Amino acid sequence: MGTLFRVEVAGVEREDALVAAEDVIQEVERLDRALTTWDARSPMSLLNQAPVGRPFRPEAELFDLLVEAGAWSDCTGGTFDPTIGALVDAWRLRRGGACPDGQTLASARRATGHRALTLDCDERALTRHHPRAWIDTDGFGKGAALTSARGRLSGGGVSSAFLDLGGQVLAIGRDASTRSSWRVGVAHPSRRHEVVAHLLVEDASVATSGNSERALMVAGEPIGHLIDPRTGHPAALWGSVTVVAGDPMLADVLSTALYVMGPVAGLAWSRRLEDVGALFVIERDGSLAGFCNAALERWLVDSVVPLVPGPAPGLTLS
Repeated sequence: MGTLFRVEVAGVEREDALVAAEDVIQEVERLDRALTTWDARSPMSLLNQAPVGRPFRPEAELFDLLVEAGAWSDCTGGTFDPTIGALVDAWRLRRGGACPDGQTLASARRATGHRALTLDCDERALTRHHPRAWIDTDGFGKGAALTSARGRLSGGGVSSAFLDLGGQVLAIGRDASTRSSWRVGVAHPSRRHEVVAHLLVEDASVATSGNSERALMVAGEPIGHLIDPRTGHPAALWGSVTVVAGDPMLADVLSTALYVMGPVAGLAWSRRLEDVGALFVIERDGSLAGFCNAALERWLVDSVVPLVPGPAPGLTLS
């Protein structure tokens, strides 16, 4: 997954904690091996290389994750879509970046979405309909791994743990050392070593998405790594979104979807969520502004970012 993984287990004997920590690390490594698209021999890569027009039946765990990811793609109006592999290739996001011409971009867009890949839930099979179509797991892989890790810890009797998977964390129970909720920092959109807000969470996952930190320079202009599946272009560089949810995969998916929507549409969409918090941090001309839905307020304890009720309807981003 291209990141570091930190595990903190508390509230049990040291020997039991070491066993639990090692077990959860192995579980995340197992999910990484299954979902990675960087290894041509992984189960996910084999699926992405399946012959066009021929149903491919992956293992049950992988198929179920793809069904769940597809459902969230529909729910978010396509702002999250794991079938964007051809667009990742067109913009050469894994090879230093490039600006595709109109024909290349149009071809890549034809290789994404339901017209390019379909899931048959009755047959539990996936069929590729375009030779360039492939599924990118970056938008849900961390969440899936943390969900599975949580299951291993709870099955082992661990009631207090903190898992940090680089950009997404999972807090289980309370911090045993302080006997309070776990304190999670929200990073500055472009200076990740700076914290701009703190959340107190327990039995919840916190995921942050943004385009600034991993932006690539193409023809003298920065482009982000998060693609807007609706347009085929990288989403605007405007800041970051942090999502708090009980379900780690949901937090992972929605942080991407809400970022792609942008702070105006994203905030409006997130206001319908009663149990999922969303914090939008806009960075412009060296200054920050923050907006959040009502659900986030129960987790937010402090912020150096001025929080206002919501972006003005006329706000535009470039």
